[in-house]
Amino acid sequence: MIYKTCFDRCCLTPGLVSNGIESSVKVCSRVVRGPNWRWDNQDGGPGVEGRVLKVKNTGWVTVEWPSGYENDYRMGAEGAHDLRVLDDDDSVPPTFSRRCGIAVMAAT
Repeated sequence: MIYKTCFDRCCLTPGLVSNGIESSVKVCSRVVRGPNWRWDNQDGGPGVEGRVLKVKNTGWVTVEWPSGYENDYRMGAEGAHDLRVLDDDDSVPPTFSRRCGIAVMAAT
């Protein structure tokens, strides 16, 4: 099954390039664990997709996980990247985001 994400009100905030923050990170970006992950299972486990709620100019982002849990993660702060931003071509289908207004639909 192929999925498409409908971005009605999302990803309109450009990524910030300040204090080393990853420029590809935007509000509602899809993310998974990155190379410097050290937060046990806050995300629900390897491969679980979260959504960025806030991009801070300090190199930190706030992420919401499918469980509803939210926390801040490094995306340039301390020279670390706790998360990896998923491209639209990545195989993990978009699944949720209550705050981002994302709808999930099967492509026809």
